[in-house]
Amino acid sequence: MYSNNHLKIVEYERKLIEKIICSIENHNGTEYLSSIILTGSFGRGEPTYTIDGNGDFHLKSDIEIALIYSSNKSKVEELIKEVSGEFDEELNLMAISERRVVKMYNFNYSILSPK
Repeated sequence: MYSNNHLKIVEYERKLIEKIICSIENHNGTEYLSSIILTGSFGRGEPTYTIDGNGDFHLKSDIEIALIYSSNKSKVEELIKEVSGEFDEELNLMAISERRVVKMYNFNYSILSPK
């Protein structure tokens, strides 16, 4: 059986992700984004929380989200600033080009091109 805190955390996470997506949509992200990918600890389903003496939980992890775009990188960078400013949580929104995903250049540093 799940604890009351676990159920609160699940609901908090669901609402948080919905709010982030709504914010992206409200800032016209759908005009130049082809995908939104939840990565990092949230993407793996293992964000970190602390629980204080009152039983309240506090998110310690950042929320890493890849914003996949085909063009208008400057618009995506502007979107990142606007959306990030709306949240108390630490958002790590990353602009990644579709080309990088298609060509599998999915590492920040590589010596050779992937096969």
